[in-house]
Amino acid sequence: MKRSFLLLLLFPLFLSACYESSVPIVMLSDNSVQKVNVKCLGNWVSDKMPKLKVLQFSDKEYLLIWADKNNSTTIAQGYSVKIKKHNFMMIRNIDSDKTSYIFAKYSLLSSNRANLMMVDIIDKKLFKDKKFTTSEAFLKFIEKNADNSRLYGNPYIFMKLNSTNYKIELN
Repeated sequence: MKRSFLLLLLFPLFLSACYESSVPIVMLSDNSVQKVNVKCLGNWVSDKMPKLKVLQFSDKEYLLIWADKNNSTTIAQGYSVKIKKHNFMMIRNIDSDKTSYIFAKYSLLSSNRANLMMVDIIDKKLFKDKKFTTSEAFLKFIEKNADNSRLYGNPYIFMKLNSTNYKIELN
């Protein structure tokens, strides 16, 4: 059975709002791509989204593994760049025939109880059928709108698990 990248990545009500593009905001080869932040690595859970495991793939790339409630998995590659004061992740399903990206703004939060990560998926409502053919044009649009709350859907809060018993089985 062919797994849908977006279906496993996001829950069904949010699917229609997620912006997907054939070009990233910034290419992986760009000098602005950040090195992997070790604080992002680990096992994360949220009450609204599937389980998430974040591993280091290279010095600038993450391996992202989502598992839904039925333990169906999606594997994606991600890398991040800072635009204005925000961290943005380019996320590409590596288990798909086509190259397409979704995008998220993320920030690491701390509390006395746990490590938290807030994730805002870029929503398509500002794009109005806009298709970018170059990363340069896409980056200009994001720079202009990075602080605009309409660029994002509802934020999701992930809690980092300290347990090493957290498992995602690959199907």
